[in-house]
Amino acid sequence: MAILRQSIFDEVESRFKTITIANGYRTDLGNHVLKWREVSTITVPELPAVSIGDTQEEPEIANVTRTAAHKRTLTITYSLLNTGTDTESIITYIRKMQADIEDAIREDDKWNGNALWTRPKGNQMGFDDKPTSSLVGILTGSFEIIYLTELFNSEN
Repeated sequence: MAILRQSIFDEVESRFKTITIANGYRTDLGNHVLKWREVSTITVPELPAVSIGDTQEEPEIANVTRTAAHKRTLTITYSLLNTGTDTESIITYIRKMQADIEDAIREDDKWNGNALWTRPKGNQMGFDDKPTSSLVGILTGSFEIIYLTELFNSEN
């Protein structure tokens, strides 16, 4: 059996890869979905891009139909990066990427039946402070995916 946390993360990655203008989104962010890449290692030629990771999971006991289970809260963090020569166009495009992320989550917030629901946690925006010939804007955000497993069983 598959590890449910991995299955959910794979669903997130697959969904984000569908973010293209051809699929009705505002950007082609899906062409540059990176897993577990530190922002500092992403190069300007790779931009625009999103780096995703399943950074935290918190289980708690939940009683579901008289059977004890773990209700797990999986935190997915993401960093949206864009580059250019002026701050306004960089930030405007990052806002479009953020809207695309939200639209992709809204398509199926139960992640193909693997989760109960998804909720946003917020985001922060700024600029990379390393001196380069290009400005790099960064939005770092996260959302939580809540799902159930049997007690001490991470498989689905």
